[in-house]
Amino acid sequence: MVKFKQMCGAAAVAILVAGIGAVSMSAQAQTAQAAKDIDIPAGSLGNAIAQLGRKAGVMIVFDPALVRGKRTAGLHGTYTSAQALDRLIAGSNIKARPDGRGGYILEREPLSASRSTAAIETPQAEILVYGRLTKDTALSIPQSVDVIDSQAIQSSNSDTVGEVLRFIPGASRDGSLLDAFGDTYLIRGFLANQTINGIAVSTMRQARDSIGIERVEVLKGPASVLYGQLQPGAVVNIVTKQPQREWKGSAGFSYDRYDEFRGTVDLTGPLSAGGDLRFRVTGAYDDADSFIEYWHRRHLFVAPVGGIDILAHVIGGSSTPAGGFVVLTDEHWLAELSLNLLATVRLDRLLVPKMIEQGAGAVVHVTSIQSVLPLPESTTAYAAAKAALRTYSKSLSKELGPKGVRVNVVSPGWIMTESTGRFLERLQDTNGGTIEDARQSVLEALGGIPIGRGAEPSEVADLIAYLASDRAGAIHGAEFVIDGGTVSTV
Repeated sequence: MVKFKQMCGAAAVAILVAGIGAVSMSAQAQTAQAAKDIDIPAGSLGNAIAQLGRKAGVMIVFDPALVRGKRTAGLHGTYTSAQALDRLIAGSNIKARPDGRGGYILEREPLSASRSTAAIETPQAEILVYGRLTKDTALSIPQSVDVIDSQAIQSSNSDTVGEVLRFIPGASRDGSLLDAFGDTYLIRGFLANQTINGIAVSTMRQARDSIGIERVEVLKGPASVLYGQLQPGAVVNIVTKQPQREWKGSAGFSYDRYDEFRGTVDLTGPLSAGGDLRFRVTGAYDDADSFIEYWHRRHLFVAPVGGIDILAHVIGGSSTPAGGFVVLTDEHWLAELSLNLLATVRLDRLLVPKMIEQGAGAVVHVTSIQSVLPLPESTTAYAAAKAALRTYSKSLSKELGPKGVRVNVVSPGWIMTESTGRFLERLQDTNGGTIEDARQSVLEALGGIPIGRGAEPSEVADLIAYLASDRAGAIHGAEFVIDGGTVSTV
């Protein structure tokens, strides 16, 4: 596919022409009468009209100010060009006038007395603006928000975010025409701040490639400063493409003036059965000369992304010697905290942001009943670390709940694992006697187990699996004790 990019402007009123292609006027008139399958997504009315012009092969002339800020619910079905255009502009106070050569000229429609008093109801497509918890229509969002989705980005041949913002009223790109440096954007006369998936970032050293972008959201006006120390003009938020549960892939290439070659690839799919673990890789390569002699540009963009729905932290244990707190050194304390607290914090920091980006996920932390029932002879440091993990989990649940991520805690008691056997051997070495004597000493310290046995690892795993499943979708910020009744509270 060959694409041609041109920059043009006018001092007075700009005129946008949609659907200019390699067709004659007579062929255009015939095309206008033929019905075609047309699929245009919801979005900007101006972009939708431009897509219709290209797909139907007709010329549609209109003033950009006529469609500025207006949206359409999209179009899906078989229509003639006239029928499709009428449906796109329905309820927008715009009328289409045939130009006599198979094309159309869009004009503002004067309101009649009957229409001026009647509300015009146009279906509004639902969009999910990043940072909001529910889907809304563009009209119901109280702030001024412009959203350009991936299909609009692709159909407009926009390779960078700076090129995407050409379609945002009041926005301009303030960067290198040769993409030698990162883009900055001016919106309403102010330098616009940039965020990626709602997180503030510094300006990129190079213009951000559009192949890895799902959509671009622009929140305009003073409302933008509510989300941090930002400029009052606007916030430009880039929502990146996320991994999918089904295998999908695409590749493309283009050739432009100055021998510019561009190739792109987008591949996503599951890494585990059911798609709980997923991946996505997007990439682009540009190679081009320029209008400046001896200036050659090469650009490589690769963005691997992982996706995860369930995160269960089960690592933990104790290796400190018996003998009470006096025998514990700083090294013992640091080892217990690193294994039983910081390992969980570090893994959360790595993977939970992916859950926040996709707006869903389940996290289960495994603590211990020793967080409330410590054994001072042998597990003081371990119990303190698990108590800290319990508090951290509660704080995390309050933060992540509004973002669609559930956090729960499982607190096992005496579990019959291999590490339990090694723990009993250490007690035997310290206190003497047999393994059974060591086991009885632990049971006495715990106050006994009413059901007469410790829990099996498979029983703990079943509880974790339930909390991570959709069946526990309403359970959040809770702690579940599985100890055979050791802790005598309900």
